[in-house]
Amino acid sequence: MSTILELDARSTQGAYWGFMAQRKEMQGGAWEWISDRILINSFHESEDPSLRAYYKLADSLPRNETLYGFRWVGVDFFGDAGPPGDSAVCAGYERLTSGAEYVEYQVVQDSFVKIFWRIDSLMWPKVRSIDLALAVDSIQGHYSVIKADISRDSNFVFIKLPDPIGYYKFITQPYWGDPISSLSIPIERLDHLPPAIPSKLTGKIDSLGRVELSWQKNTEADLWGYRIYYANNLTDEFSLLNHEPTWKNQYLDTVDINNLTPKIYYKILALDRRGNYSAFSEILEIVKPDTIAPATPLIKGLRQYKNKSIALIRMSGSSSEDVYVYRLMRTNGKDSIYQVYMTYSSLPADTIVVDTTVAYADTYHYLLSAEDYSHNTSYSEPFSISIIEDGIRPSYPVENAVLDTVRHQVVINWKRPLRSKEKFILYKSIHGGTYSRAATIDLIDGQYVDKDIPIDFDVKYKVKTLYSDGTYSKARDIEVVIKR
Repeated sequence: MSTILELDARSTQGAYWGFMAQRKEMQGGAWEWISDRILINSFHESEDPSLRAYYKLADSLPRNETLYGFRWVGVDFFGDAGPPGDSAVCAGYERLTSGAEYVEYQVVQDSFVKIFWRIDSLMWPKVRSIDLALAVDSIQGHYSVIKADISRDSNFVFIKLPDPIGYYKFITQPYWGDPISSLSIPIERLDHLPPAIPSKLTGKIDSLGRVELSWQKNTEADLWGYRIYYANNLTDEFSLLNHEPTWKNQYLDTVDINNLTPKIYYKILALDRRGNYSAFSEILEIVKPDTIAPATPLIKGLRQYKNKSIALIRMSGSSSEDVYVYRLMRTNGKDSIYQVYMTYSSLPADTIVVDTTVAYADTYHYLLSAEDYSHNTSYSEPFSISIIEDGIRPSYPVENAVLDTVRHQVVINWKRPLRSKEKFILYKSIHGGTYSRAATIDLIDGQYVDKDIPIDFDVKYKVKTLYSDGTYSKARDIEVVIKR
């Protein structure tokens, strides 16, 4: 075993030419020169004063585990030695290659434990004591010696267990050198009792979707923490939010509020350090701030009623469930700003609204809105209609009407259209009387035969074109020609 001696001689202020070192055994030995040579500084010309005054010497120790003293002695230019400096003490030793280690443990009555240990017998001559240390906060926590100088005649230690868990390790103290620690051993009491169910779970959500949860803290000494679960619907399976339990009785979550699920649900459970779980808390329901407009309501049709100053609007409400008001709005050519015409708390499919406030020759624009409880609003496509005065729609032309005196009938002919939903409304007057409705005929028929005529053939006709949107033309006379 060897040692290194070092000297900073700046305090001698250059009084010595060189230095020599002495050594003695501290248990009654005498000071002896380590070497008969004077140690000269090879850096005496260096600009660094610390290097010019630096001396270093290596020495081999005669024996290990023995205290030796060392000191420096200055020698001047005439070879005379000055007074020796202060001494320093050191000893050489061989490090322990192993120490006491854990074998197994046995829990007794859930309150005490027997910890069995062993050590290599070759290490005993170098061991001063074996201690047992405990940490209660964590396996990397602060360890304190709870059993010092364990008896060498027993291979176990019998101690009381902390509640709920303790972390143990053996510390081997050598006569010389640093102690050796064994691996830490976690030992816990037997426990099958779960923590109490968390209570008073509350929460709030802001406009950005940040959720703050809090609950009453459990009082169990072995509580490990809480796990939080969530679901978007009560019928969904709840998902775990935090894989590492939180020991705080509060939790921050962020949820997406730009979707169609109006609520979010939370529940929590507590667990202890032995892995026992409580039952779930009561489910907390939180209503999300609504940023999504309702599904669009519909104006499905708009028509004038029978050429009168009446508009018929067919509407269907939104499929969203959170709509609290519908507004039917209207404007006309004289005013470009929509005004609320009517409001509804609900709007079943194919609701017909009758607007009797329209006027002839004006154009009206209709718009339907749906507003939810969070004041999000959606709008239908606008619909427009021009209210036409009675008789303005053109009549479909009749080609001829022929009175056949032989067959006692009148045949009315017109050009058959390829496709048409329009109709003729035929009116008839007998003997100069009042015209009454005689028939409604599809234009696509192209012909109508009237066999119900008087004997004297005194009959007159008028015809009105009825359009598919319910409007119609003026009634006009049909000239009847007698077949010769």
